[in-house]
Amino acid sequence: MMFQLIMVLLLFLFTPKKVVCQGTNTNDGELNFNGGKNLYTTGSANLNNNGLLTLTNSTPRTTGQVFYNRPLQFKDSINGTAYSFSTTFVFAIEFHNGSYGGFGLAFVISPTRGFPISFPRNYLGIFNISNMGYPSNHIVAIELDTTFDQPLGDIDANHVGIDINSLVSDKADSAHYFKDDGTPTNLSLSSGDLMQLWVEYDSKHKQLNVTLHPLLVPKPKIPLLSLQKDLSQYLLEYMYIGFTSATGELTASHYIFDWKFKMNGTVSDINHSRLPKIPLEDQLESHSLKRILIISLSVSGAVLVIFLILGLWLFLKKKKLMEVLEDWEVQFGPHRFAYKDLHTATKGFKGTELLGRGGFGKVYKGTLPVSNIEIAVKRVSHDSRQGMREFIAEIATIGRLRHPNLVRLQGYCRHKGELYLVYDCMPKGSLDKLLYHQQPMEILDWSQRFKIIKDVSYGLCYLHEQWVQTSHVAGTLGYISPELSRTGKASTSSDVFALGVVMLEITCGRKPILPRASQSKMVLNDWVLECWENGDIMQVLDHKIGHEYIEKQVALVLKLGLLCSHPVAAMRPSMSSVIQNLDNVVQLPHNLLDIMKDQEIKGGGEAPDSPASRSITPLTFTESFLSRGR
Repeated sequence: MMFQLIMVLLLFLFTPKKVVCQGTNTNDGELNFNGGKNLYTTGSANLNNNGLLTLTNSTPRTTGQVFYNRPLQFKDSINGTAYSFSTTFVFAIEFHNGSYGGFGLAFVISPTRGFPISFPRNYLGIFNISNMGYPSNHIVAIELDTTFDQPLGDIDANHVGIDINSLVSDKADSAHYFKDDGTPTNLSLSSGDLMQLWVEYDSKHKQLNVTLHPLLVPKPKIPLLSLQKDLSQYLLEYMYIGFTSATGELTASHYIFDWKFKMNGTVSDINHSRLPKIPLEDQLESHSLKRILIISLSVSGAVLVIFLILGLWLFLKKKKLMEVLEDWEVQFGPHRFAYKDLHTATKGFKGTELLGRGGFGKVYKGTLPVSNIEIAVKRVSHDSRQGMREFIAEIATIGRLRHPNLVRLQGYCRHKGELYLVYDCMPKGSLDKLLYHQQPMEILDWSQRFKIIKDVSYGLCYLHEQWVQTSHVAGTLGYISPELSRTGKASTSSDVFALGVVMLEITCGRKPILPRASQSKMVLNDWVLECWENGDIMQVLDHKIGHEYIEKQVALVLKLGLLCSHPVAAMRPSMSSVIQNLDNVVQLPHNLLDIMKDQEIKGGGEAPDSPASRSITPLTFTESFLSRGR
């Protein structure tokens, strides 16, 4: 409950402070926002002189929000019943890079006037990983989604959805409208064409309808979406209304041309003849690629032949840096890097650019040409053609992972039997460096170590419980669970084992295995367990931490690390349980040590190849965390 109060407080603190104009309200209670009356804008959102609202532009990684600056009464203060309401707006979305662009936009009914701009852009700036799905959000949104995000249950990269407290839509369908005879006609949200959307809630019948159609087509009789749900339990008495939009690396322009809203009645149609025009500079920016294509096609035949000859000469000259794109790889195109770019970025995979080695291969630091973006490139040998195809399919899937505590996989490159994985480069280096190779003044204190442990746990919990699973196995000795090394089949349980070892390693400041140490200290898990049994578990704490630590917190991490790395898979907790323990929501049993001993004697546990326990993380966690850790 305290967490939710804090989140609400943060939303109020981050409410935008920029006022635009003063309001308008027609005689029949209908709000007409033509001309941008009484609106707040924040982020990249902009209102120009002729009334056009631009939520995002050609700037990457931005969020734009526009909200009516006064709350509206959505519920009867006596009986708590939600009122009927209707709204309509004209919008356009235009990608700047052909078939790929921003995340889309959403009409939002919210208890706050806007959201923190720091919220993740792939959540359209509405939610973050910690509040998705919470009933206390009290958010109703209609999303116009132009990307495919499988963890959010998206059906495609061109759909309309009804969202309640989460971006996992209660109802969604691909963008289309129905003609008078009931025939569906597909629409492309990102085409740049002007379209009109209607959102209408009938309080009597508890029904929410969403209707989409091209601007010059009359409103269809059949709505695109129809949801039977009483909104009274989701809406507060007073709520704000507005729009939010976001872009990633690839950009798009999101426009609102006109907008009307009415409570307890049907909103009137928009006068299409009075819609504002897109500024000339925006048109030039949006259509630059089209102009380039037209100019290219007008080049004379003689010049074209010269370019073809030159291109052939360059191809033959750089043949050894070229790779063949097979038919089955076409679907993974956006994730594929050219080998020559990676070769240039890493200075020919020069030894001086080597960052480290792991169970998968060598990792090199590089800087992409033109963009000057720093990357980390992992070089993997892989000779099986069929295996390569399956592996790249997984890489394309994993490349959609987005979490603040996971290093983002940008893509791959396949060249002469080798696979190259391209990640974001971590400028502060690896956790391995922080633990074992830092100067005395740069030693991690306990609060920093505990935060790292919690952040890694949150990332692994996301992988286990909010993403699809895979079963390829790789890892580094010391982090691999007994059943994984025995059967070669990964599971969520084997991931938890690796997390437990990492928790102990961060706390104790030593490697999982020290071949030259005494018998009792050779294996980290065995040493910590022995000290616990002897009643002195605190002696394993890294002496470099000093005396600035919370003993109860350290003991919790050590015991939880041993539980996670228990040799019997069935004893290991789920990642949600790990999070609850670290957040002090639940406590470990007082007789945990006795329980662990008893289970180790009995053995048993879930079969490691159980479908329910197959894992995504050996590639992203057990091998790579300490070598590339955030």
